Amino acid sequence: MISVIMPLYNAERFLQEALQSVENQTYKDFELICVDDCSTDSTSQIVECEMKKDRRIRLLHNEARSGAAASRNKGLKAAWGEYVVFLDGDDIFEEEMLEVVYNSADKSGADMVVYEYLHVPSENVHEKKRIVRSAWYKKKFCLKPFNIYDVEPSDYAQYPNSTCNKLYRKEFIDRNRIEFQTLPSSNDVYFSEMAYILAERIIFLDDERVMVYARDHSVPTRISADRDPMCVYQACYKILEALVERGLAEKICPYYCLKSYRMFISAMSVAKTEEKKSSFYQFLHDEGIKNLQQLGGESFCKFSEGEGYSMLQFMNKDYHTGWFENETLWAILMRREGNGIWDLWNRYSRIAVWGTGVRGKSLLKVMLEKGLSVYCLIDIDKSKSGLQLGGCAVRHPDDVSFEEIELVITCGKGIYCSVKERLERYSLDVIDLEELVY
Repeated sequence: MISVIMPLYNAERFLQEALQSVENQTYKDFELICVDDCSTDSTSQIVECEMKKDRRIRLLHNEARSGAAASRNKGLKAAWGEYVVFLDGDDIFEEEMLEVVYNSADKSGADMVVYEYLHVPSENVHEKKRIVRSAWYKKKFCLKPFNIYDVEPSDYAQYPNSTCNKLYRKEFIDRNRIEFQTLPSSNDVYFSEMAYILAERIIFLDDERVMVYARDHSVPTRISADRDPMCVYQACYKILEALVERGLAEKICPYYCLKSYRMFISAMSVAKTEEKKSSFYQFLHDEGIKNLQQLGGESFCKFSEGEGYSMLQFMNKDYHTGWFENETLWAILMRREGNGIWDLWNRYSRIAVWGTGVRGKSLLKVMLEKGLSVYCLIDIDKSKSGLQLGGCAVRHPDDVSFEEIELVITCGKGIYCSVKERLERYSLDVIDLEELVY
């Protein structure tokens, strides 16, 4: 059996659709535990109405407003299933989701199964989507179970913090005493990261279908309407605290430091106001990193300066320098020795970069750090034409003389094949950035 746990607070607007997406599952051996967090709308009444039609639905009530974390913890304690998954009251499951993730867990013996999810606008929540992963990705994460020690810190740093795209073996959660941290936002970070760290067998689902559609919309009760970067820090502090208590700090710190570094930068990038962004940075600068040093001791200090990045930059550089802009995992990976990228500038004199999204901007950032220049920037999006990035103007492919170019580096996700096919008639080389980095 699978226990589906759904924390609810004033969820009436989209709740019926969320409930139906569970009830319509092809896998039938489930229970749906709804936990109402003192809603003031018709949330409870909607669930009670569905309960009359489906005995698999249970409704629990919090005695006082407690937040999503406490509601999920309450649902976990009440769950009867061998496995648990989490769904919010405004999100949608793919109809075969429970069936395919159960089969994957049963076949692999995994403690957790990770699957595709996507944030989509409310009006597009029922449009079926696929996420195409590279052969490298599937070979590493989808073909057999692994644990954190089987992968690199840079692999782990890519894993999403959300719990909405994971199935967990309940015995594993109970045995390791993993629970949700009560925070205004980012309250699933501790749970998700500790599960990654402690799981003996993890597998990513080898299925390109998006299994969970997380609905993006604006209502006053949504956490995403006012995320506080400090909650990310509090989650990271609690994780390090747990690692120290469990005697895992030395082994996990290389993974922890890189992941926390990325989460701090990401927290600033999604901060709703410049004031929140700058005040969070100032906290890290003045005391936040020092507190982690004191807690983690020698282990934290040893790994806080990893290959391609340094956590200490928060302490040693001022906010106004803007060093953290476009500081992505791609930028970190490209700074590592032996990745094969920078030798290209010795072999080619006219290099073009195709794609000016996250990967392209990261490449340009590190190129500027190394004093390298690009011959041409290309992007299929006509609205970007003329945009200046790294001292070079972006051009549409129709406006580029490819006869003058020797090498094209493709930076957009999944565009390598189409670009190579388009440029077959020209005498130039095409290389994918992902292949170079990994």
